[in-house]
Amino acid sequence: VIDPKKLLEFLNLISSTEIEIIFDDKKVTVVSGKTRGVFPTIKGKGDFPLPPKEIKSEEEISKKLLIKIEKEVLFAASTDGSRPVLSGVMFENKENRLNLIATDGFRLSFLKTNTPFNLPSIIVPAGFLRDVFHYLKTERNQKSLKFGIIEKEKMIAFSSQETVFYSRLIEGEFPSYEKVIPQETKTKAILNRSVFEKNVKLASVFVRDYSNIVVLSFKKEGLYIWPKTNNKESVVYQEIEMEGVDQKIAFNYRFLLDFLKNSDKENITTSLVRKDAPAVFTVGEEGDFIHLIMPIRIDDE
Repeated sequence: VIDPKKLLEFLNLISSTEIEIIFDDKKVTVVSGKTRGVFPTIKGKGDFPLPPKEIKSEEEISKKLLIKIEKEVLFAASTDGSRPVLSGVMFENKENRLNLIATDGFRLSFLKTNTPFNLPSIIVPAGFLRDVFHYLKTERNQKSLKFGIIEKEKMIAFSSQETVFYSRLIEGEFPSYEKVIPQETKTKAILNRSVFEKNVKLASVFVRDYSNIVVLSFKKEGLYIWPKTNNKESVVYQEIEMEGVDQKIAFNYRFLLDFLKNSDKENITTSLVRKDAPAVFTVGEEGDFIHLIMPIRIDDE
Protein backbone atom coordinates (compact mmCIF):
# COMPACT_ATOMS: atom_id res chain seq x y z
CA VAL A 1 0.00 0.00 0.00
CA ILE A 2 1.38 3.37 -1.02
CA ASP A 3 0.21 6.99 -0.76
CA PRO A 4 -0.31 8.04 -4.40
CA LYS A 5 -0.05 11.82 -4.06
CA LYS A 6 3.73 12.29 -4.01
CA LEU A 7 4.30 9.38 -6.37
CA LEU A 8 2.00 10.87 -9.02
CA GLU A 9 3.55 14.31 -8.61
CA PHE A 10 7.01 12.81 -9.09
CA LEU A 11 5.94 10.85 -12.17
CA ASN A 12 4.37 13.94 -13.75
CA LEU A 13 7.58 15.93 -13.34
CA ILE A 14 10.18 13.49 -14.67
CA SER A 15 10.94 13.87 -18.35
CA SER A 16 11.85 10.30 -19.31
CA THR A 17 9.17 8.02 -20.72
CA GLU A 18 10.97 4.90 -19.47
CA ILE A 19 11.17 4.17 -15.75
CA GLU A 20 12.17 1.30 -13.51
CA ILE A 21 10.14 0.48 -10.38
CA ILE A 22 11.79 -1.47 -7.56
CA PHE A 23 9.62 -2.92 -4.78
CA ASP A 24 10.57 -4.15 -1.32
CA ASP A 25 8.74 -4.47 2.01
CA LYS A 26 9.34 -0.91 3.22
CA LYS A 27 9.63 1.27 0.12
CA VAL A 28 9.03 1.70 -3.59
CA THR A 29 11.86 3.16 -5.67
CA VAL A 30 11.25 4.82 -9.04
CA VAL A 31 14.34 5.19 -11.25
CA SER A 32 14.50 7.36 -14.38
CA GLY A 33 18.02 7.57 -15.76
CA LYS A 34 20.12 9.04 -12.94
CA THR A 35 17.03 10.41 -11.17
CA ARG A 36 15.69 8.38 -8.28
CA GLY A 37 12.64 8.76 -6.03
CA VAL A 38 12.01 6.68 -2.92
CA PHE A 39 8.51 6.38 -1.45
CA PRO A 40 7.74 4.58 1.80
CA THR A 41 5.00 1.97 1.88
CA ILE A 42 2.15 2.02 4.40
CA LYS A 43 1.64 -0.72 6.95
CA GLY A 44 -1.64 -2.58 6.99
CA LYS A 45 -1.63 -4.42 3.68
CA GLY A 46 -4.07 -6.97 5.06
CA ASP A 47 -6.56 -4.25 5.96
CA PHE A 48 -6.76 -2.81 2.45
CA PRO A 49 -10.37 -3.22 1.22
CA LEU A 50 -10.42 -5.38 -1.89
CA PRO A 51 -13.34 -4.86 -4.29
CA PRO A 52 -16.24 -7.33 -4.17
CA LYS A 53 -16.60 -9.90 -6.93
CA GLU A 54 -20.32 -10.59 -7.13
CA ILE A 55 -21.86 -8.05 -9.50
CA LYS A 56 -25.58 -8.63 -9.98
CA SER A 57 -27.20 -8.73 -13.44
CA GLU A 58 -24.93 -6.41 -15.39
CA GLU A 59 -26.42 -3.97 -17.86
CA GLU A 60 -24.70 -2.40 -20.86
CA ILE A 61 -24.59 1.32 -21.50
CA SER A 62 -23.24 2.89 -24.68
CA LYS A 63 -20.44 5.43 -24.84
CA LYS A 64 -22.79 7.73 -26.77
CA LEU A 65 -25.31 7.71 -23.92
CA LEU A 66 -22.61 8.22 -21.29
CA ILE A 67 -21.38 11.31 -23.14
CA LYS A 68 -24.97 12.57 -23.29
CA ILE A 69 -25.34 12.04 -19.53
CA GLU A 70 -22.13 13.97 -18.90
CA LYS A 71 -23.22 16.93 -21.02
CA GLU A 72 -26.90 17.18 -20.19
CA VAL A 73 -27.37 15.73 -16.69
CA LEU A 74 -24.23 15.70 -14.58
CA PHE A 75 -23.79 19.47 -14.24
CA ALA A 76 -27.14 19.78 -12.43
CA ALA A 77 -26.03 17.62 -9.49
CA SER A 78 -25.15 19.42 -6.27
CA THR A 79 -21.55 19.90 -5.17
CA ASP A 80 -22.69 20.54 -1.60
CA GLY A 81 -22.39 17.48 0.60
CA SER A 82 -24.99 18.63 3.16
CA ARG A 83 -27.71 16.73 1.26
CA PRO A 84 -26.01 13.62 -0.14
CA VAL A 85 -28.92 12.51 -2.35
CA LEU A 86 -28.60 15.74 -4.34
CA SER A 87 -24.91 15.07 -5.03
CA GLY A 88 -25.77 12.04 -7.14
CA VAL A 89 -27.53 11.07 -10.36
CA MET A 90 -30.67 8.98 -10.14
CA PHE A 91 -30.61 5.91 -12.39
CA GLU A 92 -34.36 5.37 -12.51
CA ASN A 93 -36.08 2.18 -13.61
CA LYS A 94 -39.16 3.43 -15.42
CA GLU A 95 -41.03 0.56 -17.06
CA ASN A 96 -37.72 -1.29 -17.46
CA ARG A 97 -36.16 1.66 -19.27
CA LEU A 98 -33.36 3.86 -17.93
CA ASN A 99 -34.03 7.49 -17.03
CA LEU A 100 -31.37 9.83 -15.59
CA ILE A 101 -32.16 12.69 -13.22
CA ALA A 102 -29.96 15.18 -11.34
CA THR A 103 -30.90 18.21 -9.26
CA ASP A 104 -29.32 20.56 -6.75
CA GLY A 105 -32.64 22.03 -5.60
CA PHE A 106 -32.37 25.06 -7.89
CA ARG A 107 -32.32 23.27 -11.27
CA LEU A 108 -33.07 19.81 -12.60
CA SER A 109 -32.00 17.78 -15.62
CA PHE A 110 -34.11 14.85 -16.81
CA LEU A 111 -32.99 12.53 -19.61
CA LYS A 112 -35.39 9.88 -20.85
CA THR A 113 -33.81 6.94 -22.68
CA ASN A 114 -34.82 3.76 -24.48
CA THR A 115 -31.96 1.82 -22.89
CA PRO A 116 -33.21 -1.40 -21.23
CA PHE A 117 -32.76 -1.28 -17.44
CA ASN A 118 -33.70 -4.19 -15.20
CA LEU A 119 -32.01 -3.07 -11.98
CA PRO A 120 -33.76 -1.24 -9.13
CA SER A 121 -33.56 2.57 -9.15
CA ILE A 122 -30.27 3.74 -7.61
CA ILE A 123 -28.45 7.01 -6.83
CA VAL A 124 -24.87 7.10 -8.16
CA PRO A 125 -22.38 9.72 -6.88
CA ALA A 126 -21.78 12.42 -9.49
CA GLY A 127 -18.07 12.65 -8.66
CA PHE A 128 -17.64 8.95 -9.35
CA LEU A 129 -19.40 9.30 -12.70
CA ARG A 130 -17.03 12.12 -13.65
CA ASP A 131 -14.09 9.76 -13.04
CA VAL A 132 -15.71 7.09 -15.23
CA PHE A 133 -16.38 9.60 -18.01
CA HIS A 134 -12.80 10.88 -17.83
CA TYR A 135 -11.52 7.32 -18.30
CA LEU A 136 -13.92 6.72 -21.17
CA LYS A 137 -12.56 9.72 -23.07
CA THR A 138 -9.07 8.20 -23.02
CA GLU A 139 -10.33 4.89 -24.44
CA ARG A 140 -11.11 5.71 -28.05
CA ASN A 141 -12.02 2.16 -29.01
CA GLN A 142 -14.36 1.68 -26.06
CA LYS A 143 -17.92 1.57 -27.45
CA SER A 144 -19.76 0.74 -24.23
CA LEU A 145 -19.38 -0.12 -20.57
CA LYS A 146 -21.07 -2.72 -18.42
CA PHE A 147 -22.42 -1.79 -15.03
CA GLY A 148 -24.14 -3.63 -12.22
CA ILE A 149 -24.76 -3.47 -8.49
CA ILE A 150 -23.38 -5.38 -5.52
CA GLU A 151 -26.41 -5.52 -3.26
CA LYS A 152 -24.76 -6.65 -0.03
CA GLU A 153 -22.18 -3.83 -0.05
CA LYS A 154 -24.61 -1.35 -1.71
CA MET A 155 -22.12 -0.58 -4.44
CA ILE A 156 -22.08 -0.06 -8.20
CA ALA A 157 -19.40 -1.21 -10.63
CA PHE A 158 -18.64 0.03 -14.15
CA SER A 159 -16.38 -2.30 -16.11
CA SER A 160 -14.54 -2.42 -19.41
CA GLN A 161 -12.31 -5.23 -20.60
CA GLU A 162 -9.48 -4.52 -18.16
CA THR A 163 -10.70 -1.84 -15.75
CA VAL A 164 -13.44 -1.84 -13.12
CA PHE A 165 -14.63 1.25 -11.23
CA TYR A 166 -16.41 0.74 -7.91
CA SER A 167 -18.38 3.19 -5.80
CA ARG A 168 -20.75 3.17 -2.88
CA LEU A 169 -24.30 4.03 -3.83
CA ILE A 170 -25.95 7.01 -2.17
CA GLU A 171 -28.68 5.96 0.23
CA GLY A 172 -31.75 8.08 0.79
CA GLU A 173 -34.92 9.22 -0.91
CA PHE A 174 -34.42 11.15 -4.13
CA PRO A 175 -36.73 14.18 -4.53
CA SER A 176 -39.99 13.52 -6.33
CA TYR A 177 -38.93 15.31 -9.49
CA GLU A 178 -42.17 14.71 -11.39
CA LYS A 179 -44.07 16.97 -8.97
CA VAL A 180 -41.97 20.03 -9.88
CA ILE A 181 -42.30 19.67 -13.67
CA PRO A 182 -45.08 22.09 -14.75
CA GLN A 183 -48.03 20.40 -16.41
CA GLU A 184 -49.21 23.51 -18.24
CA THR A 185 -47.65 26.18 -20.43
CA LYS A 186 -48.80 29.76 -20.88
CA THR A 187 -45.82 31.01 -22.87
CA LYS A 188 -43.61 29.10 -25.30
CA ALA A 189 -40.62 30.65 -27.05
CA ILE A 190 -38.06 29.24 -29.49
CA LEU A 191 -34.60 30.83 -29.25
CA ASN A 192 -31.33 30.45 -31.08
CA ARG A 193 -29.09 28.85 -28.46
CA SER A 194 -25.74 30.44 -29.35
CA VAL A 195 -27.28 33.92 -29.63
CA PHE A 196 -29.07 33.45 -26.30
CA GLU A 197 -25.84 32.33 -24.62
CA LYS A 198 -24.01 35.39 -25.94
CA ASN A 199 -26.80 37.71 -24.80
CA VAL A 200 -26.91 36.22 -21.29
CA LYS A 201 -23.15 36.78 -21.07
CA LEU A 202 -23.62 40.39 -22.22
CA ALA A 203 -26.21 41.05 -19.52
CA SER A 204 -24.11 39.28 -16.89
CA VAL A 205 -21.32 41.84 -17.32
CA PHE A 206 -23.42 44.27 -15.28
CA VAL A 207 -24.57 41.94 -12.47
CA ARG A 208 -21.43 40.16 -11.27
CA ASP A 209 -20.84 42.78 -8.58
CA TYR A 210 -24.49 42.80 -7.54
CA SER A 211 -26.90 39.86 -7.44
CA ASN A 212 -25.99 37.61 -10.41
CA ILE A 213 -29.63 37.97 -11.47
CA VAL A 214 -30.78 38.69 -15.01
CA VAL A 215 -34.37 39.53 -15.94
CA LEU A 216 -35.91 38.03 -19.08
CA SER A 217 -38.94 39.71 -20.60
CA PHE A 218 -40.65 37.57 -23.25
CA LYS A 219 -42.76 39.55 -25.70
CA LYS A 220 -44.13 38.74 -29.13
CA GLU A 221 -41.78 41.36 -30.56
CA GLY A 222 -38.76 39.64 -29.01
CA LEU A 223 -36.84 38.83 -25.84
CA TYR A 224 -35.39 41.62 -23.69
CA ILE A 225 -32.68 40.77 -21.16
CA TRP A 226 -31.40 43.19 -18.55
CA PRO A 227 -29.38 42.92 -15.34
CA LYS A 228 -31.17 43.27 -12.02
CA THR A 229 -29.19 46.22 -10.69
CA ASN A 230 -30.06 49.66 -9.45
CA ASN A 231 -30.97 50.82 -12.94
CA LYS A 232 -32.41 49.43 -16.17
CA GLU A 233 -30.23 51.32 -18.62
CA SER A 234 -28.45 48.24 -20.04
CA VAL A 235 -30.72 46.02 -22.16
CA VAL A 236 -30.01 43.20 -24.63
CA TYR A 237 -32.52 42.29 -27.34
CA GLN A 238 -33.00 39.00 -29.21
CA GLU A 239 -35.50 37.94 -31.85
CA ILE A 240 -37.60 34.90 -30.90
CA GLU A 241 -40.62 32.90 -32.03
CA MET A 242 -43.25 33.10 -29.28
CA GLU A 243 -46.73 31.80 -28.55
CA GLY A 244 -48.90 32.77 -25.59
CA VAL A 245 -48.89 35.67 -23.14
CA ASP A 246 -46.06 38.10 -22.40
CA GLN A 247 -44.03 37.00 -19.39
CA LYS A 248 -41.25 38.37 -17.20
CA ILE A 249 -39.00 36.04 -15.21
CA ALA A 250 -35.59 36.25 -13.52
CA PHE A 251 -32.75 33.74 -13.08
CA ASN A 252 -29.28 33.40 -11.69
CA TYR A 253 -27.36 33.88 -14.93
CA ARG A 254 -24.85 31.16 -14.00
CA PHE A 255 -27.59 28.52 -14.12
CA LEU A 256 -28.60 29.67 -17.60
CA LEU A 257 -25.02 29.54 -18.86
CA ASP A 258 -24.41 26.09 -17.35
CA PHE A 259 -27.38 24.78 -19.32
CA LEU A 260 -26.58 26.62 -22.55
CA LYS A 261 -22.91 25.65 -22.73
CA ASN A 262 -23.82 21.99 -22.25
CA SER A 263 -26.29 22.04 -25.15
CA ASP A 264 -25.21 21.64 -28.74
CA LYS A 265 -28.45 21.99 -30.71
CA GLU A 266 -29.20 25.11 -32.74
CA ASN A 267 -32.49 25.97 -31.05
CA ILE A 268 -33.94 25.63 -27.58
CA THR A 269 -37.55 25.95 -26.46
CA THR A 270 -38.51 27.77 -23.27
CA SER A 271 -41.89 27.06 -21.65
CA LEU A 272 -43.23 29.30 -18.89
CA VAL A 273 -46.27 29.23 -16.62
CA ARG A 274 -45.65 32.28 -14.43
CA LYS A 275 -42.75 34.23 -12.96
CA ASP A 276 -42.55 32.14 -9.77
CA ALA A 277 -42.83 28.68 -11.40
CA PRO A 278 -39.94 26.61 -12.80
CA ALA A 279 -39.05 27.36 -16.41
CA VAL A 280 -38.78 24.33 -18.68
CA PHE A 281 -36.05 24.23 -21.34
CA THR A 282 -36.00 21.60 -24.08
CA VAL A 283 -33.38 21.06 -26.77
CA GLY A 284 -34.04 20.14 -30.37
CA GLU A 285 -37.12 18.12 -31.32
CA GLU A 286 -36.36 14.73 -29.79
CA GLY A 287 -38.33 15.35 -26.59
CA ASP A 288 -36.08 13.08 -24.50
CA PHE A 289 -34.43 15.82 -22.41
CA ILE A 290 -35.76 18.66 -20.30
CA HIS A 291 -34.01 21.07 -17.98
CA LEU A 292 -35.75 23.06 -15.25
CA ILE A 293 -34.46 26.23 -13.61
CA MET A 294 -36.11 27.77 -10.57
CA PRO A 295 -36.69 31.51 -11.01
CA ILE A 296 -35.57 34.26 -8.65
CA ARG A 297 -38.37 36.18 -7.04
CA ILE A 298 -38.51 39.81 -8.19
CA ASP A 299 -40.90 42.70 -7.90
CA ASP A 300 -42.49 43.92 -11.11
CA GLU A 301 -40.04 46.23 -12.85
